[in-house]
Amino acid sequence: MPIESAAEKLLTPMEVSVRLGYQSKTSHSVLRIIKRGELPAVYLSSRAIRVRESALNDFIHNREGGKVYA
Repeated sequence: MPIESAAEKLLTPMEVSVRLGYQSKTSHSVLRIIKRGELPAVYLSSRAIRVRESALNDFIHNREGGKVYA
């Protein structure tokens, strides 16, 4: 079994922003979604926030056919 499949990828708020297709060059929209509790996040420190890839996929799946407001 490859090591990558054993560990889930953690994404930065900027990577999440790109995957969601936000046009902004900042991750503020993603941080608002996390703060509202709509997207679970992992806090590595007070400044290092990551989102599990599966959590992002669930977030997208739950909003299919609708708009994502940030």
